[in-house]
Amino acid sequence: MRKATVNRWRGIIFLTVLFGFLLLAASRPVSAQAATTEKCKVVFANSNGVVSNDTFRKWTRTVTKGSYIQLPTVNRSGYKCVWVEKSGTKELKYATGRNVRITKNTKFCLRYYKLYTVRYYTMNGSKEYTSLREQGYQGQVLTFPLHPTATGYKFLGWSTSINGKTVKKEGDSLRVTGNMKFYIVGKKITGVNLRKYDGTVWKVVDTSSRSATFPAVNLNSANMCLGWSRTKGKTTNPEYKAGDKIPTRTGNYYMVVFFSKQDRAPASIIKPTKHQMVYFVGAGSGAPDLITVRGKNLLEQADVIIYAGSLVNPELLSYKKEGCEVYNSATMTLEEVLEVMEQAHAEQKMIVRLHTGDPCIYGAIREQMDRLDEKNIPYESCPGVSAFCGAAAALNLEYTLPNVSQSVVITRMEGRTPVPERERIASFAAHHATMVVFLSTGLLEELSKELIAGGYTADTPAAIVYKATWPEEEKYICTVGTLAQTAKEHNITKTALMIIGDAVTHTNYDRSELYHPEFTTEFRKAKQ
Repeated sequence: MRKATVNRWRGIIFLTVLFGFLLLAASRPVSAQAATTEKCKVVFANSNGVVSNDTFRKWTRTVTKGSYIQLPTVNRSGYKCVWVEKSGTKELKYATGRNVRITKNTKFCLRYYKLYTVRYYTMNGSKEYTSLREQGYQGQVLTFPLHPTATGYKFLGWSTSINGKTVKKEGDSLRVTGNMKFYIVGKKITGVNLRKYDGTVWKVVDTSSRSATFPAVNLNSANMCLGWSRTKGKTTNPEYKAGDKIPTRTGNYYMVVFFSKQDRAPASIIKPTKHQMVYFVGAGSGAPDLITVRGKNLLEQADVIIYAGSLVNPELLSYKKEGCEVYNSATMTLEEVLEVMEQAHAEQKMIVRLHTGDPCIYGAIREQMDRLDEKNIPYESCPGVSAFCGAAAALNLEYTLPNVSQSVVITRMEGRTPVPERERIASFAAHHATMVVFLSTGLLEELSKELIAGGYTADTPAAIVYKATWPEEEKYICTVGTLAQTAKEHNITKTALMIIGDAVTHTNYDRSELYHPEFTTEFRKAKQ
């Protein structure tokens, strides 16, 4: 009897323990494998949140939680189209065509923002600086650009009217309210005119501090600037040499030039000054924090900065020190750029030539370096993040996918700059490598024809990335056959690059051998 009772209690205890284990198992979190199979509903609607037609119903879908979807591409001439997702009290905005990760049931509402043009003009309004022209939608925040240089004037900012007094400085925020025009506000420099041997103004020196000195000058020839004089046309016996204090606050001083054709040595020769370095610095693809640490340090130390104003983000100039001279090369010729370099070098100033991206790609630096070599002016290069790297980051792409593409071709269409016959787009397309095309936004119809002629099909994946890594970055997935149409629909006419190849859609690629468990490396043995 006692034995039966004991057995009965043993059975009760066993059942109790088993029930507890079952409850514990039921309450455990869902496994990673199970979580990946959870579904989320994605709804597309109009600006009022209503699924108003069959198109929105067609776009609506159910996807696996954690997966990425490409938002539908929507275009409307003169407007920027944006998908808006509400997350609590916030609104998240996405460009159409963007890849978005889905983690919950969500709704995307389509909004249209009318595009307006912002233009910049000279002080009298007679000339527009077309390189500074921008487009933005109502309420979008832009930044005021730096002005093109003007001899004899100090740039104060921008005004909404000709000869206006309301000044907005470079880098100040600009909220778009419609089509807008701004005019340079400048102040004529009060000082002395330093003139060339022929009498033309070379430079205006501000003498308000009464500490200005005569500069040294390196001429672009075998001729030699000996110093300065109040008298025009002298070739010997300068009244003032480089480093001497300018004695007056106004007036004219002329270069005293010893010409190489003269048959005797000059009476006095300016001693050579200590040569300072010219640094060619890559500014990065757009975002100001993508400049390298080395590049930022050079900007902070520079006495003179010559930057490519049509492409370089002006926010990078916030790193410059007080008193640094800034020149916008967008409005300058090669000769004018070199003249600034030579003058600054003669004055023992550190010079930074700030190029967009990495200077080695379409940077036109070789012609500058060769001229510097002729003048025995030393230089160095500091690399930067190229736009083709920024574009890949924007699209979360890997250019070199196993069994898809292991090569990247960086090229451009032929425009005013010729392309060697052996480097035609069609020739490269025959390889079916990943192709990145710069400087060709205005030639997309021709680009598509060249790509197809070389062997790509019209439905080969492609992408357009506008101003990669900038705040106004836009990116669109399309095909080789729809490149021109996609750019037109989104009003993209410049400052974009195109990516061609199956790597764009990153499908049907092989797993990397490097991280395969059956692959042995120097640091890890294969797992059986």
